[in-house]
Amino acid sequence: MAFFSQFLQRLLGNGNGHSAAGPRILAYCASNIGMGHYVRLVRVLREYIKRHPKTSVLLATDARELSLAADAGLATLRLPGYNFEGDGSFRQSPENLSITNDELHALRVRLLLAAAEEFRPELVIMDSLPHGKRNEMFAVLHQARELGARTVLLMRDIPSLPGERFKFSGPPDDIAREAEIYDAILVAGDRGLFDLAKTYTWPPSVRDKLQYIGFVLPPTDSMSRAEAFASVGQSLDPEKPTIVASLGGGWSGEGFIERLLDGVVHAREQLNLPLQLALLTGPAIDDRQLQSARERANAAGGFAIERFTTRFGPLLAHSDIAILQAGSTVYQVLEGNKPLILLARKYKSREQDERARRLAHYPGIRVVESSDFDKADISELIGWALSQKHPSRRTGFGYDGPAKAAAAIDKIIK
Repeated sequence: MAFFSQFLQRLLGNGNGHSAAGPRILAYCASNIGMGHYVRLVRVLREYIKRHPKTSVLLATDARELSLAADAGLATLRLPGYNFEGDGSFRQSPENLSITNDELHALRVRLLLAAAEEFRPELVIMDSLPHGKRNEMFAVLHQARELGARTVLLMRDIPSLPGERFKFSGPPDDIAREAEIYDAILVAGDRGLFDLAKTYTWPPSVRDKLQYIGFVLPPTDSMSRAEAFASVGQSLDPEKPTIVASLGGGWSGEGFIERLLDGVVHAREQLNLPLQLALLTGPAIDDRQLQSARERANAAGGFAIERFTTRFGPLLAHSDIAILQAGSTVYQVLEGNKPLILLARKYKSREQDERARRLAHYPGIRVVESSDFDKADISELIGWALSQKHPSRRTGFGYDGPAKAAAAIDKIIK
């Protein structure tokens, strides 16, 4: 433990005591599967720093992609991560380490405790997992509370479905005990879409901590269509109809990338249109699969394939069709009339199926549920998207999540 303490002192430049510069925030996000949690948390923290430039934020995460955090002005503590085996078994193993899962868990717990001990935050903000992956932040949260820090849980709009394993569900006394460590629970969603307190029958002590902040979207960007397309290379022509597709973190891309490329090529032939595709595979895709996909894309022409881009927002905004996992990204283009094809990723929870089901009644949306992945006809879906003019969607949801979250954090810290 002494080694970690000395290391963190050098990393943070922390001499004796707190700097008077501004508040210290320790943020946590486990993101070895998708990217929604990581991106949402970074957007909230970016907004808070914008309002309070002297704030010091240390983000502890196992996210593979850290450029967004760097651009937002966050210091990062990159935790050694887990590899997810996307074979339907949901097994995980240490990434690049020949140790057991229990040993990796112990290592991460010690790193997190050392970081909290040396950084001494005034606020700990958690994303989605109430006590961290495998409860690895439980000790940090208790330690921080004992030292006078405030604690916030930032939750997604639909954490899980009733009956699925989720810490804030079950008997009221159990829910209250799990939530008592938090001063506030901020929900990046809208009660009109999914009412957490009602769905999980939360007791009054937990309901009182609940605040809906609206969906957390990226800042608006005035980038032109040509500039957005150029951000993923020179292979896209802004004058041609273009599909933008995202596979989230990338762990579930095995097999689907080839089917997506096949579908676009087939749709070109059937519709006699020069369709283009910009595909964001996610950071977790392996090098072999990415290289294979790029070779095929280069041969076909009109394809751009990248792991990740910080310009995804403008690229998505200027697309003619969006093919997205049914996660948080859909809210960036939910308002308006852009045709949306939603893929409900299969995982331990069916929250994506539920989100897609609740959005499917809006015009211009087609859903491929997790059980239908293997038989979905991509070319038919593209044909549907382009065959008609779709009415505009008007949901009435709130989309000012970063601003409301920053305001809520202000009140909590003060």
